[in-house]
Amino acid sequence: MNKIRKILSVIPILSCICVLSLTTHAAENQNKNYLSDLRAYAGVESKENIIKDFKPDKLEYSIVVPNEKVSVGAKMSENVPENSKIVAYYTCHMFGYSWPDNVKLENSDSASTDISAMLSDETVEGSTVEIKVGVEGNVDEDIQEDIQTYMIYVHREGTKSALLTTKLEDLPGVSALTLADKNAVVEARVTYNELTDAQKELMAPSLVRKLTDSEAKIAELTKSEDDKKQETPTTEAKPTTKPSNPQVNTVAVKKGTTFTVKGYKYRVTSNLVKNPTVTVVGYKNKKLAKVNVVSAVNYKKVNFKVTAIGNKAFKNQKKTKSIVIGKNVKTIGTQAFAGDSKVKKIKVKSTVLSKVGSKAFTGIDKKAIIKVPAKQLKSYKKMMKNKGQKKTVKITK
Repeated sequence: MNKIRKILSVIPILSCICVLSLTTHAAENQNKNYLSDLRAYAGVESKENIIKDFKPDKLEYSIVVPNEKVSVGAKMSENVPENSKIVAYYTCHMFGYSWPDNVKLENSDSASTDISAMLSDETVEGSTVEIKVGVEGNVDEDIQEDIQTYMIYVHREGTKSALLTTKLEDLPGVSALTLADKNAVVEARVTYNELTDAQKELMAPSLVRKLTDSEAKIAELTKSEDDKKQETPTTEAKPTTKPSNPQVNTVAVKKGTTFTVKGYKYRVTSNLVKNPTVTVVGYKNKKLAKVNVVSAVNYKKVNFKVTAIGNKAFKNQKKTKSIVIGKNVKTIGTQAFAGDSKVKKIKVKSTVLSKVGSKAFTGIDKKAIIKVPAKQLKSYKKMMKNKGQKKTVKITK
């Protein structure tokens, strides 16, 4: 206990990793944007805000600080409830135990404070100071509740978690990845695997998702490249007899080719003359009011059947209210429509649907209706069961 008291008595932060954990007790209020500014400084004297891209509706941040001290601050927006104030709390996590303490910021519309706690050299890397900053007020008579919260993951420069954070933030967006980024993705995975379980829990969930999504994208690009290498014919040797048409059994567009028609992105899955097919893999932006998966699409004078909806193809299309699934679709990928919170109507025209991926409909409106062909109602109900949608979502003919 003397050793612990000695550690707690020292003020400067010597931590390798800090997590500013801003959890909420009023989830229904967390998107009301009661903070108009959020700041983090590497020390009390610093004037440079490390949070470069603060947005009121963005609730998660990852930053790397060069020294041992962290100062935080915030500013309330104009629409906060009466008598609200900015508050800050922190908890030290050491040796598997926690010691809570708190520092309240000034009761004004903006405030900042130095929040410091000690983690000694004897403490393993990964021990944390957990800090909560937000707006608090009387939102229900005399009950005090948090009404605006944020997550800021702070990593000390030179630690493995800081290195991983930098590597992942330097990667292009998942949709912009190429095979030239493969080594960087592999290196990020190696660094992640070297973290302890405790350190992994301190990584921002959005960055961990970026790592797994990047790996999936690289695997997809690698497979596409391998498929291209297996394509025939080759022009290395000259035939001794009159050549036959090398494309007699395939169309002019190679398997694995991606193209865009009317904003929808497609990938060729079969280039056989008798049955050219594609998978719809997404849309050019997140402003699509209605998803319309057509039965076929024409590209370079080839009429391709649209037989599949790719994994995460229309994920987080926040503007989408309705979806139509064409008559040739056989499979709907994992999380194909996850996060499409405004979707209230889905019409399935296909009578050949054979697979619906997990979490395909996670987050759609709880009162949504999925209409399917009458003859397939029983089998489609079974196929679409527990695909992420609320139990109140109806599947009908």
